[in-house]
Amino acid sequence: MLPTLISTILEVPTGSWADRFGRKKIYQLGLAFLTLGQFLFLFARSFYFIVFISVIWGITIALLSGPLESILYDSLVELKRKKDYKNIVANVKIVFYIARSSAAVFAGFMYTINPLIPYVAKFFTYFLALILALFVIEPKYQKTDSLSDFEQIKKAFGNIWQYKDLVYFLLYAMMFSGLGNLLWVTYQPFLADSGFDTKAIGVVYVLLSLFSAFGSFLIKKLQDRFPAFRITQFMIFSVLLISLMMFLIKNYLAVIPIFYLSVIFGFQTPLISNILNKKIKSAYRATAISIVSLAFSLMFAVFTGPVGLLIDKFGLKNLFFFNILLALVVFVVQVLSEKKF
Repeated sequence: MLPTLISTILEVPTGSWADRFGRKKIYQLGLAFLTLGQFLFLFARSFYFIVFISVIWGITIALLSGPLESILYDSLVELKRKKDYKNIVANVKIVFYIARSSAAVFAGFMYTINPLIPYVAKFFTYFLALILALFVIEPKYQKTDSLSDFEQIKKAFGNIWQYKDLVYFLLYAMMFSGLGNLLWVTYQPFLADSGFDTKAIGVVYVLLSLFSAFGSFLIKKLQDRFPAFRITQFMIFSVLLISLMMFLIKNYLAVIPIFYLSVIFGFQTPLISNILNKKIKSAYRATAISIVSLAFSLMFAVFTGPVGLLIDKFGLKNLFFFNILLALVVFVVQVLSEKKF
């Protein structure tokens, strides 16, 4: 909870710092904090020390929100390969999801040998990333160090707001994220309620990332054939369908909506990153990315924060029924507002 709070407070200002003082510097600083936090975690023996490490991780999350994405996009613009961005960012997510799935297996194996080994392995992974970041070449862009943070954030927000189609796209993408994450945070009790034991849920967890990797592969093809509006429409309809399936199913077929949701989640980051970066001016890129990231984080908190309380008060099935109604309203409104795109 503490890292989330810290990152929420600092996310947009650190995006502004990246644009004003250099994306590479802020990215390297973020990796340095990440490496330091993981190193200190190896020696954590008290509650207050863990709180201190949590603060470091919160700063890390904020620092790493935006700079690398900005470096990548502007590098491709400089190389006249801007059209490759959507495929590259999707491929990055594919690798990420496959690595996460593999890590879940290997970390468990390493833990049986020595509980400390997975954490040591994470430290060396982060340290290697920090070393590699020293060799990142930052493309030229118009730095805005003469602006204050407030002015930078205001201009970046204005850059987003001037494109109404982008605003509507982000709004519906945020609604998908909120509705989808409400289902996501309930998948373990949903599977347990459907007859899955702890080991079976663990196997499902490993497979989820592979389905998300498949989703990131699919979105490369879908963006070539359909406009972003149609894709978000399909994503919201999918959440509606998945909510209905989770409301009705109570047996071993329960994995179907969970895997389906994982595939659709694989669409999210590559699609949003591609559409956003196409519109944003280079001078405000990292700041704009941080603003959008903050908006999605707040949407996540709004939808998932009260989930535990709602389940205790109304039950899991009633929560799914509520999600069906909300997703239906969002889908209908999106269909009726199609002309705005």
